[in-house]
Amino acid sequence: MKKLLIALAGAACLLSSVSAAQADQLQDIEKRGVIRIAVPQDFPPFGSVGTDLQPQGMTSIWRAIWRNR
Repeated sequence: MKKLLIALAGAACLLSSVSAAQADQLQDIEKRGVIRIAVPQDFPPFGSVGTDLQPQGMTSIWRAIWRNR
């Protein structure tokens, strides 16, 4: 029981620091005007390379969302 309590306390400490870091990320992205999204390019339909050698799949969806915000 003591180990579980220590593990939960440690997890709570780690998660509390994550929320503070995420607060500024949207503002940083908007300031830069660039969003970086990692998608494997060998896993269609989520990620692939088109005939024009540009990424397709989820990157196309995120690009459309970013343009229409």
